Amino acid sequence: MVPNWSERDLARLEEVNLRYAAGLVRHLLEDVVQPRVAYMLANTLAGKPVRGCHHLVGHPWDTSPAPQRAIIDWMCEGTGLLCKECAAAHLSDPTTPHRDPRHETCIVCGFVSDTNLHALAARVELRKPLMVTSDSIDMLSDLIKQKIAYGFVGDLVTTPMAWECPQHDGFFDSKISFRWPPRGSGLDPTKPPKPKKCKGGRGRKRKRG
Repeated sequence: MVPNWSERDLARLEEVNLRYAAGLVRHLLEDVVQPRVAYMLANTLAGKPVRGCHHLVGHPWDTSPAPQRAIIDWMCEGTGLLCKECAAAHLSDPTTPHRDPRHETCIVCGFVSDTNLHALAARVELRKPLMVTSDSIDMLSDLIKQKIAYGFVGDLVTTPMAWECPQHDGFFDSKISFRWPPRGSGLDPTKPPKPKKCKGGRGRKRKRG
């Protein structure tokens, strides 16, 4: 039996879908993407640079300006930082989870398309330079017996967290971003948070009635 939906019912249903999708985007950002990125970049604070593609880092003697935008893949561990061209090639690879139809679909209505979807990505606000290395920089480090790295201070964005179709393009109008390293951890997400000390020592004893 096909339900007899009125325009008012359809509008309410669309509002429910939009609210659910917005909540899902927040969940992906706060509980999945942000922790994954923090985990992938944590070693850079311990002196182990993250790997970057050749176009992003270049050779140590290269005087040409490096790209000011990098993409970090929160899904595929070990990919490192990519330039725009390398990211496009990686995202189009059918063997990656990015092309999984359960992910590559409109988060609001489920519309599926290979070319007509808009990506929802998060911007990572760097609070300090991100140390990046490459094969050529590692070779030079081995040659001079000293570890060197490239300090990236440009724009850093994630690979798509979700997708939206043309009909729902712009439905999520909030700012999708987070800071790295996170606040409250001494600029080091590898250190566990210190327990808070209770005031008043062991506490007051209750008076017996």
